Amino acid sequence: MNQFQPNNQISQQIAQREQQAAQIIQTALQGHQTALQQLQQISNICNQISHAQTTKSQVNANLAKCVQ
Repeated sequence: MNQFQPNNQISQQIAQREQQAAQIIQTALQGHQTALQQLQQISNICNQISHAQTTKSQVNANLAKCVQ
């Protein structure tokens, strides 16, 4: 056993931990991106609903004018 073997083992362990950390970060980023996409979809749906309600209100107002 030479004097550098323990250092090599430590270096390998550090490299493995760095790789694990990188994988965890990558997974977290993917989850974050997915959450952002879902929030954007929710926002789009809310905007569509809001627009539909506004349009419905306008239609009802126009109908009310026609009935008068």
